[in-house]
Amino acid sequence: MNRKSIIFNLLFIIVLTLSVIQNQAVIFDSSSICHSTGSVFNLQSDSSLLNDYKVIMFIANGVGNGYYIIKDQLEFWGCNVTIAGLSEVIQSCSNRGESKSITSDVVISTIDNEEILEYDCIFIPSGGHWGTLVIQNNVLDLISTAYDQGKLVSSFCVGTAVLAAANVINKTKVASHENANALILQAGGIIVPPGDARVVSDNRVITGGRGGGLQGGGYLTAPNYELCVALARELLGYSYSLSTTITSKESDSETNITIEVETTNLPKLSLNTTNISRVTAYIYLQEEESSLVKTVNLLDKNGDNIYSSVITGLQNGDYSVDILVKDTGEGLEIKRNVVEFSIGAKFVSGYGFFVLLFSITLISGKARRHRKKRKNLK
Repeated sequence: MNRKSIIFNLLFIIVLTLSVIQNQAVIFDSSSICHSTGSVFNLQSDSSLLNDYKVIMFIANGVGNGYYIIKDQLEFWGCNVTIAGLSEVIQSCSNRGESKSITSDVVISTIDNEEILEYDCIFIPSGGHWGTLVIQNNVLDLISTAYDQGKLVSSFCVGTAVLAAANVINKTKVASHENANALILQAGGIIVPPGDARVVSDNRVITGGRGGGLQGGGYLTAPNYELCVALARELLGYSYSLSTTITSKESDSETNITIEVETTNLPKLSLNTTNISRVTAYIYLQEEESSLVKTVNLLDKNGDNIYSSVITGLQNGDYSVDILVKDTGEGLEIKRNVVEFSIGAKFVSGYGFFVLLFSITLISGKARRHRKKRKNLK
């Protein structure tokens, strides 16, 4: 076997390998389907749904009157609500016509980092008390400690400024409030405009937007109930999004990806039902830092609560998908990294693998015989 013949055969292997790689471009390494599942949600009006859950509310003088509504609703569902005040007696704001006294169950200064982990959620109500809480280092430390250990954190109205100061909203979508937005942006939060949603659940952070203020109906126009539903849903691990499926289909020029999300409407404890109004998929390319490359609105074409769309034009690489579900109550649920997939070339598989292996073995054998022959001639 001469040198030209060896070179020719090596070139043949290279061309064959490239051909196999080109023809085997696939989505996923072993399967073309991937699922992410949630749970079915069902609130019943007379149940003790949250009996096993504990929420602690941090308050100071000037706490808003939405505090009463949210506390009463959570307790109605069976939740154990603990009131932690900066002092033993707290004065509420006067949005209801007069300031009222609130007796704290516990004083915040007596809570340590171990005790805060006994609670499932730390909640900051609305009201001007945020200006006091935001400068209390022990309050901020307790919030960040709880969040770092996997607990939920939640706030209402301008109370989100306290979560921002505690540095727990970085790269997290939160509800807008004009008096908190500067701190939200400084803390790396992503502001959701009021027109898009007034209650936002993302990254174990649940936030509610503002009410009407002193001149606009105050606590009566705030999304108090919607925030309670979002809290209950997150505490129980329930989701609008039941499953996410991704499949691929190759054409001559590109890989078409179909993303499908099965959803469920989550009944509320009132005559108004929570219906899904929009499902959106956010596609992120995973490199040194993930980058958003596509935003796709999914459609429920058959009215069966299954939303889908075909995605094209993605380059080779590793991807993750976030799913956003908006309900008609102006709430958002964001599910992070519900599914991951890859677009790219498999090295070899199936018939191509055996052809390539046979070619390499054949050429290696010829090369060995050629070297042996030359040695004998010497």
